[in-house]
Amino acid sequence: MGWSEQGLSFLLLVLSAGICSHITYGTGTKKARELFAFLVLGIVICIQMFYLVHAVTYVPATRFFVWKNAIHRDDCIASSKGGKRSANNTAYEDMNPCFCHGANAQCHTTIKYSTKVYDLNIEKCPTDGTAKCVQGLRHEDRIHRWVPSLRDCRGGQLTRCTKDQPCTPCERSSLPLFKQGRCKSCSSINNGDCRFVPDVGPYCLVSPTSKEIEPCRQCCTEPEPLFDSTGFCW
Repeated sequence: MGWSEQGLSFLLLVLSAGICSHITYGTGTKKARELFAFLVLGIVICIQMFYLVHAVTYVPATRFFVWKNAIHRDDCIASSKGGKRSANNTAYEDMNPCFCHGANAQCHTTIKYSTKVYDLNIEKCPTDGTAKCVQGLRHEDRIHRWVPSLRDCRGGQLTRCTKDQPCTPCERSSLPLFKQGRCKSCSSINNGDCRFVPDVGPYCLVSPTSKEIEPCRQCCTEPEPLFDSTGFCW
């Protein structure tokens, strides 16, 4: 249960308790109080049943099946498994080398009532939150300033790249194949050593069309941008 669902449940219970208290100690017939008590009890039961059904129908992600991509575990997002960015880290290695690079990149201001488009030939795209960078019209065409922290965390995956929940490779050449975004960039302080332990991991998928796995060979992505034939940056 996420924070928004917990907040909604708490708000409903507080409102129900307040109205119930008013009716119980204020004006109203005995029958009205009983009906309202049944109503509140019914709402509470329905809310609990809703979350219970969600809990019992959740199927943990494996390399063979992902039940629901939208499910993300906070501990997975905060981890650095397989070389991915951890949560909201903003170190140099967490920066996206593709940010507003390439012939398709466009930088638009996000300031209200402004229509400014930056000329990337003579100026850089601001990184203070007043602009966004895109390389197409689709939502997935936005170029984020930081590499993704959701990498390999979809479907409720855990905090390690195991045999049951392998990660996708970090190598730059594999990015267009798996389409999961970059890992942290390789650097003098991040050599990408995966520290592989047999039967523990980290394990990576061999290809996006196969369920075969192998030890992850590199847990960082080369810092140079990679452009495909359409100019899309990976």
